[in-house]
Parts: sequence; structure tokens; C-alpha cells
Amino acid sequence: MSKFSTDTLRARLNAENGPAHTNRWEVDLPQISGSTPDSDCPLPLSDVPLGPLARAVLHNLRLWIVDGTAPPHALQLRLDRDGKVLRDHHGNPLGGIPIAEFALPTASYDIYRGAQYPQCARAEGRPLLLRQDFPSRILETMYGSRANYLGKYDDYVDSLLADRWLLPADTENMKKSVRRRAESSFGGT
Repeated sequence: MSKFSTDTLRARLNAENGPAHTNRWEVDLPQISGSTPDSDCPLPLSDVPLGPLARAVLHNLRLWIVDGTAPPHALQLRLDRDGKVLRDHHGNPLGGIPIAEFALPTASYDIYRGAQYPQCARAEGRPLLLRQDFPSRILETMYGSRANYLGKYDDYVDSLLADRWLLPADTENMKKSVRRRAESSFGGT
């Protein structure tokens, strides 16, 4: 007999911005990946760490089953009347699982909508989620300096770890990855 009765069984919806844009390859690998091995798109692919987020979601679901510890609660992904994802002024999705790259953006993330690179706009299959970096002058206006940005990023991912949205090893890998990215994004600041 199950330890859950039908009157106490509850469901939890986790809306992760973009899991349909990832695959097993990205979830299973321990490193942070911004591309897929089958991509022929010359534009920068998303570096949103969906693998670490998916691993934490699966870990939380396991805890819920094993000892009854409910997963953390996130705001629902915000949709317009037509069911399309609402976006902030940077073009990034609103709501869903908290993602540091959307809370402290250095880029906007979306599918390709141009005509110059047809291989980036797939008509069939899984669409590519691309990254459009903000110019360094915009980042300096937003964060002041690379050091300020990195301090805010570290604090944010530490809060995601404390709230169980990330696992410890992934948190450290994300901090290392963002430092490499910030060096080129911010230039010499």
C-alpha cells in the first residue's frame, strides 16, 4: 500500500523557461554547456544552464517521493492571452523557475527571427535558443563593473542553492562559467 492517500496527494508544477530547448546530452553532462553537438548555427547559442536546473528539479522530486520534502515553489511562467510567453524589457521570459541569467542578464535569449542564417531558424524539431549579448557599455550602466556583477551573481546563485533550485556542485560550476563569460562581456572593467 502506498504511503500517500488520495486525499493528501498533491501535484507541483515547475515551469522551467526552455527545457524543451535542451536534451539529455545537456542534462547528463556535469559542465555548463551553451551548445548542442548537432548545431550548425554560427550565432551564439544559449548558455542558460538548463542541465543544473533540471538536475535540481529531479533531485527535489526524488526528495518529495522519498521523505515527503516538497519541492520549492516558483511563480508560474507568465503567458499572454494567446499563450505566448511574456518577456521583460530585455526580451527574457517572465516567471518560471528562477534563473540567474534572466534575473541578472548580460544577454537576451530567444529563438532566431532573422533571414540571414536559415540554419538558425529550424522549421522542424527542437528550436535553437540563441543568446544576444548586451554591449559592454550597457552592462557597465546596469552593473557598474564586472566585479559588481559577479558579486550579485554569486549572491543570487547562493540564494538559489539555499532555496534548493541548484545543487552545490552545479552552483560552483556556474560561478566559474560566469567568470569566463563576464571577462569577455565586460571587457576591461
